[in-house]
Amino acid sequence: MVGRLTTFTATAAAALMAAEPVMAESESFGLEEIVVTARKIEERLQNTPVSVTVISSKALSDFSMTSIGEIEAVTPNLQFTSGFSGSAAGANFFIRGIGQLDFLSTSDPGVATFVDGVYLARTVGSAIDTADIERIEVLRGPQGTLFGKNTIGGAVNITTAKPNDELKGFVEATAGNYGRYDGRFTANVPVSDGFFVKLTGVTRNNDGFMKRIVDGVKLGDDKTVAGSLQARWVPSEDLDIILATDVTRRRAHIVPHTATAVAPGALTAAWEALTGVDPLSFQPAEDPQKVSATGIRPTDDLDVFGVSLTVNYNLGDISLKSISAYREMEAVTGTDFDGTPIQWNDQLVNQDQKQYSQEIQLSQQTERFKWVLGGYYLREDIKERIKNNFILFYIAPPFAEIGEGPISSTDLKSDNFALFGQGTYSLTDKFSVTAGLRWTYEKKDVAVSGPFSLATGGLPLNVAGEESWDNLSPRLGVEYQASEDLLIYAHVTRGFKSGSFNGRPDRNNDFNPYDPEKVWAYAIGFKSEFAGNRVRVNGEAFWTQYSGIQLVTALIDSNGQPFFPVANAGDLDIRGFELELTARPTEELSVFANIGVTDEKWTEILPIALVTEDTRLPLLSHFTAVVGGDYTVSLSNFGSLSFGGHYSYRSEFFVDTGNSEFLNQEGFGTLDARIILSPESETWQFKIWGKNLTDKTYITWAQDLIPLGLTHATSFFGRPREYGVTFSVRL
Repeated sequence: MVGRLTTFTATAAAALMAAEPVMAESESFGLEEIVVTARKIEERLQNTPVSVTVISSKALSDFSMTSIGEIEAVTPNLQFTSGFSGSAAGANFFIRGIGQLDFLSTSDPGVATFVDGVYLARTVGSAIDTADIERIEVLRGPQGTLFGKNTIGGAVNITTAKPNDELKGFVEATAGNYGRYDGRFTANVPVSDGFFVKLTGVTRNNDGFMKRIVDGVKLGDDKTVAGSLQARWVPSEDLDIILATDVTRRRAHIVPHTATAVAPGALTAAWEALTGVDPLSFQPAEDPQKVSATGIRPTDDLDVFGVSLTVNYNLGDISLKSISAYREMEAVTGTDFDGTPIQWNDQLVNQDQKQYSQEIQLSQQTERFKWVLGGYYLREDIKERIKNNFILFYIAPPFAEIGEGPISSTDLKSDNFALFGQGTYSLTDKFSVTAGLRWTYEKKDVAVSGPFSLATGGLPLNVAGEESWDNLSPRLGVEYQASEDLLIYAHVTRGFKSGSFNGRPDRNNDFNPYDPEKVWAYAIGFKSEFAGNRVRVNGEAFWTQYSGIQLVTALIDSNGQPFFPVANAGDLDIRGFELELTARPTEELSVFANIGVTDEKWTEILPIALVTEDTRLPLLSHFTAVVGGDYTVSLSNFGSLSFGGHYSYRSEFFVDTGNSEFLNQEGFGTLDARIILSPESETWQFKIWGKNLTDKTYITWAQDLIPLGLTHATSFFGRPREYGVTFSVRL
C-alpha cells in the first residue's frame, strides 16, 4: 500500500509540473493562501517551519465533520479515540505514536487541544463541535517551547470565527439515517462603530446504531445543544478586545461497546459459586457493531461552560496579547468492561473539573527579526468519583453487597507556571535561525480515598501525596528560503509532560508517583509551491527519542487481585515522515493526498508487565493515507454542482499496552462522498453526503481482561455507514 500511494503522489506531482507551462497562461485560479498561528504569530503556512495540517471551515463543512475527532481521516500520522471513560465526548489524540489513552484525573493528554489559545485540560469534554470553527491546525511533534503543558506529541490548535463589521448570518439543517437531525445557526451583528456581536447555536440529534439487548436502548445516540456568544470591541486601531463564552449540554447513552471474545478465567468458578451465574454463558453477539450485550445503564451526560477575555494591544512596534479564561466541566458516564449483562466488571464515572488560565504574550515582527515572549499560569481543580461494580469486591463480607459496588474518590489540584520565548532572525535574505526556550514548573496535590477492599484487608483506603516537577524545553532550528516557493528547514526540540500519581491504588503502597515523559525530537522538512501556485507539496522526516513513556498497565497484586496503574514503561525511538500534496490542476478540479509513516523501536524496557521488545504503542498505525478531491461543474445561468470525496486508510494497530490478539484491528479504509449544489450567488447550498459508505466495521478502543483471570474481551466500535442531506442558507 505504501508503495502504491507513494507512486500515485509522485505521478500526480510530476503530471502537474509537466502541465505548468500550459496552466501559466491563466492566472484566474490557484490554491488559496493559508495563514496559521503555529508559532503564536500569524504567518503564511508555506513560511512556517513546522509540520502542520490545516483543515479550514469550508473543508469541515464540505466533509460534514461535526466533531474535531473526525479530522483523523484527513491528517497524516494522527489517531483519535474517545477513550474508555464511556463518553463519546472524550478526545484522545495521538500524533506520531505519542498520546495518552487514560481519562483519569491523574493522567494528562500527550497531545493538547487549544481553543483560541485556551488549553483544554481534560480529554473528557474536549471533542468539541465544529459549528463555529474557522480552522483547525494540527501541529506535529513536540510544541513545548511555545504551547507548553502536555504538547509532547503535538497540539490541535483550534481558531473560531470572530465577530466583524458585516451584518450576516447562516442557518443549516441536516437530516440523515439513524434518526439524525442537526441544526445550527450563526448571526454576526455590527451593533455600532467598532462593536460587534456574534451568536452561534447548534443542536445534534441521532438515535444511535447499536441496540442493547437488555433494554432495547440504542447506544451511540446523541442529544446535544451548544452555543457561543462573542462580543468584540475595537475602540481604536491599536486595541481589540473579545469577550467570549460557550456552553454545551449533552445527553446520551454510553459509547457503543460489547463483549467480542470469551475464554475461561481463574475467577469464573468463584463468580458462579457466589451468584449462581456462569459468566461463560454470555457469548459475544454475532453482529457486535449493531448489538450490545452490556448491562451497565448510565447516561453519557456532559455539561461544559467556558468564558474567556482576549485583549490585543498594539504598543507601537510591539504587540501585547492577554488571554484570560475560566472553564468548568461535569461529566457522568460509565463503561461495562466485561461487555455482558452481569456486574462482572462495570464502572461508573463522575468528573467535576474547573480550570483557570492566564497567558501574556509580547511579540514583534520586523524585516529581520520576529519574536514572542510570554508567561503562563494554569490552575486546575478536579473532583472525580468512580463506582466499581467488580467481582473481587463481592467475594466475602464485609464488602459491598452484590449490585452495589464501592466508590473511590480522587481530589486533584494542579498548578502550572511557565515563562517562554522564541525568536527567528534572518541572517541573510535566504538564511535564518530560530531559538526558543520554555521553563515550566508544575505541582500536583492528589488525595484518593477508597472502599473496603481485599487488598487492604477490609480497611478503607485513604492516601494523599504532593509532587512537583520543573523542566527546560528548548527549540533550535535553521531555515533556508531557497526560492520564493521553496522553504527547507531543520530543527531540534525538547518536549515534556509532567509526572503524576497512580490514580487507581488498591492499597497504600500502590499510590506512588511516576516520572515525567520527555522527548528529544529531530526533524528536517520542506514547504514548496509550484506550477503557478497550483501545486503545494509539504513534507517532514522526524526522529524522536521518547523516554519515560507513561502507559496504563495491568498487574496482579499479592492477593491475586488485578489493578491498573500508570507507570513509566521505558524508552523508544520513533521514526517516520509525512508528505502532503494539494493541487488544483484545472479550475474545476481540486485534489489532495497525504501519507504518514511511523515506526517505533524500544531502546530500554523497565521491569513492568506487558511490555516486550515487540510491544506496539497503543493506537499507532505504522501507515496512514488519504486521497480525495472535488470536481465542480458549472451550470449555465444557475450556479454549480460539485462532486467530492476522499478515501482514508490506516494500517493495523493495537489498542492496548499488552497488544492482545483479541484487540488487534487490521488495516482498513473508509470512503466518504458528497454532492453539493449551490447557485452563483452562493446564498444557499444543498448537499447529499455519505460517510463510511462501504460500511466498514472497526474498533476504536478495547480491553482484554482474560489474561487477568476474567472471561471477556470488550471492544468499542466506530460508526457504521451514515448518509443524509444538508440544506444551508447564508443571510
